[in-house]
Amino acid sequence: MADIIKIPYLNPLQFRPYPGGKFACDLIPSFEQKAVYIQKFQKGDILKFQVQLLIGNWNSISYRVLDESLKEVSQFTGGLTGVNGDYNIWSVRSTDNILNLPSGIYFIELNIVVIVEGANVSKRFLTEPFEIVDELPESLLIEYSHDGNEFDVAFFPTGNPEDRRFFQLRVEGGITSDGFSPASKDTFYIDQVRDVVMLNSIPFNVYKFTFGPGGGIPNWMADKINRILSLAYVEINGRQYVKNEGAKFEAIREKGYPFAGWQIELVTDNVYSISEGQGSLLGDFNPDYNNDYF
Repeated sequence: MADIIKIPYLNPLQFRPYPGGKFACDLIPSFEQKAVYIQKFQKGDILKFQVQLLIGNWNSISYRVLDESLKEVSQFTGGLTGVNGDYNIWSVRSTDNILNLPSGIYFIELNIVVIVEGANVSKRFLTEPFEIVDELPESLLIEYSHDGNEFDVAFFPTGNPEDRRFFQLRVEGGITSDGFSPASKDTFYIDQVRDVVMLNSIPFNVYKFTFGPGGGIPNWMADKINRILSLAYVEINGRQYVKNEGAKFEAIREKGYPFAGWQIELVTDNVYSISEGQGSLLGDFNPDYNNDYF
């Protein structure tokens, strides 16, 4: 039988069964250093997540925002947004405004009532902790979507091409000064006497992004970012990027420590001039931290 509940890994939050499922920090091997990672969102970000429910096999779904002591702060029902094959698509409503809460650490608890052998059974899921902060300047806001319904996510839940769904994830990181590499795509001709003629050359820049603060990020967050970078639309701090040809994640690790920083080479649209209101990617090579280059 097909799964009744699908909570995609591409959601910006990480869910686990509750009670019973363990937090990520509790799964760190005993011989490694203990560490805790708290995901952060900045006020003004948009937090949305999606669940797929097997049609005819569930009764209700709702979610609660809990504080650091797991006491209820607010409750929402979300809403159905469409159908994807055999599944109803449920999503957070745009009016829920989860991140308008006061600064602090929170959890989200999903409560889904499914039908098992004719009886209603409540299934609960709890996120890893996340923190709402007023400002997180040295961070990357990743907005992502796709060109089809894949990876257990309905990016077009209504089937209407104009009704495309976007998600946001924020993570500490940026482009360090040594993360800049000028490159080019060249076509040239060499004749019999070894004279060389450049037929065509397109210059472009490669940017090595670092994801994670000084203490690094857990494997589940690295997995989430890696999945996001496989999508057709990925925008980081307002600029669209794709993976450089052959690029893959590289870990910056210390032995015995469970978290790591992660780096990968990305490229963006070629820009040949500075236009009004558009920052340059040159200068200190990091417009996310310094907007003085125009």
